[in-house]
Amino acid sequence: MSDDTFAPKAGSDEDGVQDSVNMDKTDAIPEEPPAYEDSEPSESENDPYSDEVFEWEDDELALARMYRPYTPPKQNEHVPLVITDAKLDQGDYGLQLVIEADHLSDAYGDKPFPYRVYLSKKDDRNPNKIKYPMGTAFRATGVLSPDGTKGKKSVPFSELVPQLVGREFISRVYFVEKENKKDSVEIEAFWGEFGAICNGDGEHLTETNKKSTDFGKALYYNPVSDNPKVEGDVFTDADDNPILDENDNEIVFGKPHPMLSEDTGFGAVGTAILDQDGDKYVVMKTNIQKQERLGTDFIAMPDLDIEIDGEPWTVAYESAIDMLPPIKTNTKVTAFNKMTGVEVKARYGFDSVWVMDNPVDASQGASVEDAGFSR
Repeated sequence: MSDDTFAPKAGSDEDGVQDSVNMDKTDAIPEEPPAYEDSEPSESENDPYSDEVFEWEDDELALARMYRPYTPPKQNEHVPLVITDAKLDQGDYGLQLVIEADHLSDAYGDKPFPYRVYLSKKDDRNPNKIKYPMGTAFRATGVLSPDGTKGKKSVPFSELVPQLVGREFISRVYFVEKENKKDSVEIEAFWGEFGAICNGDGEHLTETNKKSTDFGKALYYNPVSDNPKVEGDVFTDADDNPILDENDNEIVFGKPHPMLSEDTGFGAVGTAILDQDGDKYVVMKTNIQKQERLGTDFIAMPDLDIEIDGEPWTVAYESAIDMLPPIKTNTKVTAFNKMTGVEVKARYGFDSVWVMDNPVDASQGASVEDAGFSR
């Protein structure tokens, strides 16, 4: 009798034979799918949501657009803005008007957060200049205007401030450099040429938080007074007195001098810097972050409606800055028709009349209209 311990069991699929399935005769046999005479059923007949309707408001559809990467304006560039929020607050300069504004033009993309500007009644930050930032904002946005009468007048802030929301104006953009302490790291410092502080890769560290005239200059270290210097500073003793050589000349950082040698601790590239206690000198590597700011000077939005050959056109916000009075001759703007949406290029002619900025065919003589003069 043979040993069949490891033989495949009867009915298993190991020998290529599947288990049989017993079906009761009473089991219903599934019907075949019905044959369609004309065509397959339409998709709408099988879709339970075919009758649902998408409803929207125009402003909702305008907001539901693709994200556009933000490109900040250039330094000192004037940009058109719209006020999104306004409130009063007690700041460092007394009662202040806090205004948040966003770009009105689509030229810069989607700004991640609005500008925030703090306006006082008088420019307390610079008393030498006679400025009224808060009043300028009310006038530039059209909330207040002179009525030709003299005498003190008063209106509650509760009436003025809410009117600012949605108002348009123009202001200047500028940038400031701030220390990004979050990304700052400590690095071990080494001597470079003539005492310059270098990082581990031998790159000279530069001063970034002193006066603008020192910005970007190589950073040096005075082990005697235990303080950093910049290129051009005089080498001093512990009492901050200038150190002179035998010819009574000042020793200046960044310039070769016999006293700034390996014997004095300077000039030995790759030697770790030691302070007066013999401890290694550690430098905080601070990254500089450029932050965008908005000026407190509010400029009224120019008249965006112009006329060309008796037909009204509206100047796009991207061209609003070019219309700041007085408008210069040959100023070129983009204008569009509100009814048709047609866009054209317009130019301010020599006789203060807007004309179409059509290219002149060199093969044909230019007319006076092409030059901006009207007959």
